[in-house]
Amino acid sequence: SKSDVESKEENRIPPAVVPAGTSEEKPVVADTLGDAERKVQQEIGKEFTAMVASGTVHVIEAASLATKKVVQKYDT
Repeated sequence: SKSDVESKEENRIPPAVVPAGTSEEKPVVADTLGDAERKVQQEIGKEFTAMVASGTVHVIEAASLATKKVVQKYDT
């Protein structure tokens, strides 16, 4: 009906307004650097949580030690 067509046209975003880089035709590229960063952050978080839970170190010290431990693990 005419009202259906009008409401579809009202909801349509004009091409000039669509932000660049939002085309659905682009292939998905693996974000390996982002994945590695998330993995390291998760490991730091786990180490930090374990250290704080033990109650033997202060929070700021636990943050530093957890980061150092994970960085040393991956340092080649």
